[in-house]
Amino acid sequence: MIQLNLLPDIKQKFIKTRRLRRRIMGIAGLLSIGSLAVVAFMFLTANVWQSSRISGLDEDIESRRQEVESTPDIAKILTVQNQLDSLDQLHLSKTSTSRLFGYLEAVLPSDVSVVSVELEHDDLTVELEGESPNFEQVNKLVDTMKFTDYVTTSDDQSLEGRAFSNVVIRDTSPSDSGVIFTVTAEFDSILFDNSYEEDQIGINVPEITTTRSTTERPNDVFENSSSGEDQ
Repeated sequence: MIQLNLLPDIKQKFIKTRRLRRRIMGIAGLLSIGSLAVVAFMFLTANVWQSSRISGLDEDIESRRQEVESTPDIAKILTVQNQLDSLDQLHLSKTSTSRLFGYLEAVLPSDVSVVSVELEHDDLTVELEGESPNFEQVNKLVDTMKFTDYVTTSDDQSLEGRAFSNVVIRDTSPSDSGVIFTVTAEFDSILFDNSYEEDQIGINVPEITTTRSTTERPNDVFENSSSGEDQ
């Protein structure tokens, strides 16, 4: 059987165009329905579900607040808690005065004893009162303190410097066993800094066998001059 298409070309194009338009309209309709569904879901989420959740959280907060307010002596408890929270900072800000005994043991000559120590952290000064068999040993103590350095070792950095400065003999007086003395000095605050552990800070004490007052005396010069005159 032979089939003949008697529709003109323009009629065929019109039919194809109408079919294509229907497809496009159908797809556009489906997309519109999907968009409306997404918008409706978002609207329900924002205005229904989230509002309900926020309302539930507000109720929980109010319930917890009433529970806290009904706790006996809540003000005292909060005050104690705040003080406990600040203990760590207070511990770091305090000074480690116990290190003084180690420093004194390092700088004191073996035959010099200290009977009184006054440590002023506000002025960064220390006053030593003690007894020595002679004045030369007092000078040795002063010179040792003047040239003692501190050294710190930590993860951040290492520091070093003079441990004591302005070391001065304030007073001396004779005693039955030698000399009673008073020595004052300024110290670097890092010596008692509690932020450093005990093994992170130390001092280097010079090995002084004679005092500077002894080494600087011109005894040799006078002896040479006198020997020259004798000759």
